Amino acid sequence: MTGTVVGRFPSDWDERPVDDLAVLRLGGNYRNDSNVTSAPLIKMGNIGRSRIDVSTLEYIPKDEEPLEEHRLFFGDVLLNTRNTLDLVGKVAIWKAELPRAYYNSNILRFEFQREHCGSSVYFGYALNAEGAINKIRGLATGTTSVAAIYSRDLRQLRLPVPPLPEQKRIAEVLSDADELIVTLERLIKKKESTKQGMMQQLLTGQTRLPGFTEPWREARLRDVLTVRHGRDQKQVEVGNSCFPILATGGQIGWARVPIYSKASVLIGRKGTIDRPQFRDSPFWTVDTLFYTEIRDDADPRYLYYVFQTVDWRSMSEASGVPSLSSTRVESVELRLPDKDEQIAIRATLDDADVVIDTLRQRLTKARAIKQGMMQELLTGRTRLPITEAVA
Repeated sequence: MTGTVVGRFPSDWDERPVDDLAVLRLGGNYRNDSNVTSAPLIKMGNIGRSRIDVSTLEYIPKDEEPLEEHRLFFGDVLLNTRNTLDLVGKVAIWKAELPRAYYNSNILRFEFQREHCGSSVYFGYALNAEGAINKIRGLATGTTSVAAIYSRDLRQLRLPVPPLPEQKRIAEVLSDADELIVTLERLIKKKESTKQGMMQQLLTGQTRLPGFTEPWREARLRDVLTVRHGRDQKQVEVGNSCFPILATGGQIGWARVPIYSKASVLIGRKGTIDRPQFRDSPFWTVDTLFYTEIRDDADPRYLYYVFQTVDWRSMSEASGVPSLSSTRVESVELRLPDKDEQIAIRATLDDADVVIDTLRQRLTKARAIKQGMMQELLTGRTRLPITEAVA
């Protein structure tokens, strides 16, 4: 591969303003509809980093004919021109996620010119490089809640332009990385859905595990646990220790002593009341987070799964900030198997969690690898071999 990195980019790369590379076109000012038989409309909420989310869509009404110039085709690069300050300027690449779709007037499409463009997908990734993201954000005007980026300002944004065959090769490699990420995301959703179905069946007794035939008993949570209040952490908080201080959103610090040392299910008293947590090592909880003392005839981890099936928000006792009382938590009804069957059920669900956690770790690693690849490939620090077939 020719070209030595003597500055920001290799010597055989060019660097040109967007105005030299692409024509910028805003989408149409279409009305929105929920009719799924109409033409799908891509809006600012669908634009992510590099990819477009089509899991939630709005549609152009049937009585409004979309213009063909606003139709999306594979490789179109889209930029979100209006959003909150932290979200405006996201760039995504349309990879024909749907057979037909259009984009609205808050989206700017880059039409890259053939003489400079071996792959428009490459430029989609170039616009998502760290340096480009920072420059695009710097062009935003407005307030934190309502910010905008204008095409006149984007025209002077400079992008690296490798030789055309190298653009294609970089786009292929980064697209492969994205495909792995998408595959893992889909697999995680599938496994999570499968686990949710297992919970609905196993935790209600609709499906029994082999070897268990004893009838379940009707109970309330108060029959197997007692809800306890957390306390202010100021008197026990230290810079670092063995005992995490937990709030409804997770760990917020360290305590020099624990409030409780046995396995426990935790649930929010106020605010986030629908995200139960499980701890099997000593901890401290703040006053907005309940913890539970669980009786010996119940399996704590089994009860954690039960907590995940409860619609806690429907039980809120406040009209403003969601709130639960200890009495309300303890009054939840459930059908309860004996402890041996509880242990068997939670072991089955634990196995499903291990699979999901392993996939999440792979996803985190895949995202990190892609980020590293972008930093190397989009600056020319790492060059890819180019074959005649690719060129």
